[in-house]
Amino acid sequence: MLDGLQRQLWSTGKGFFWYNPILLVALPGFAFLWRRERRVAALVAGLVVLRVVTYAKWSFPDGSVAWGPRFLLPWCALLVIPLGALWEEIPRWPRRYERTVARSIVATLGVLSAVVVIASVWVPYTQYWSEVGDPTGVSQTELRAVIDRRIDDSFNQLEDTPILVNLGDLDEGKPFPLFWFRGGPTLLGILAIATSVAASSLAIGQAASADRRRRARVATGTRSPATARKRVRKT
Repeated sequence: MLDGLQRQLWSTGKGFFWYNPILLVALPGFAFLWRRERRVAALVAGLVVLRVVTYAKWSFPDGSVAWGPRFLLPWCALLVIPLGALWEEIPRWPRRYERTVARSIVATLGVLSAVVVIASVWVPYTQYWSEVGDPTGVSQTELRAVIDRRIDDSFNQLEDTPILVNLGDLDEGKPFPLFWFRGGPTLLGILAIATSVAASSLAIGQAASADRRRRARVATGTRSPATARKRVRKT
C-alpha cells in the first residue's frame, strides 16, 4: 500500500503533482470549499481518496507505460473544484500583497503545468519507454536486470524521470504539434483543434462575465432572483 501511494503521489517519475503542478493549489483550496460547500468538499475528497487507495494495491499502481500516473487522471477534474474555490477567495483577502503572492504562485504553477504538457506532446512518451526497455550493448543475461534498474531509476532518480528526459529531447521532436498527425495535418484535424480552442475561450469568457455580474450585485447590495426567493421562503 505505501509503495503504491508513493509511486502515485510523490515519486519523481510518476508522482501526480509533478505532472500537474497547478493542482497543488487544490490542497489548500479544500479548506475554502469546506467552508462554503461541505457536502461537495466531502464528496470530492472521498472520491479522491477512494481512487488513490484502490490503485495503490494494483499490480502497476503508477499505470505502467504511460505519461504520468494514468489511473489518477480523473483527479484532474475533481481537484479543479477546490482549486476554483481558492481562486474565488483570493480577491476577498484584505491585504494586497497576499493577493499578489497568491496569484503569482498560481500563475507560476500554471506555467510549469504548461511546460509539462508541451514535453508530453512534443516528444512522444513511447520514445522514452522504448529507450528504457531496449538498452543497447547489453547481453541477454544482463538485459532483465538492466531494464529493472532503469525502470526503478525512472521512478526515483530525478534526472531520469520522463519529464526531464523529454524536455532534454525537445530538439529531437517534430515541430509541435505535428507529431500526432498521422501523415501530416489535415483540414479536419486543424478544425478540431480550432473548435476546441474556441469553445474553451468562450467558456472562460462566459465564466468571467458571470463573475463580474456577481461581484457587481454584491457591491451594489442587490441579489439574484433565486437568492431573493430563498430569503422570502425563510422569512
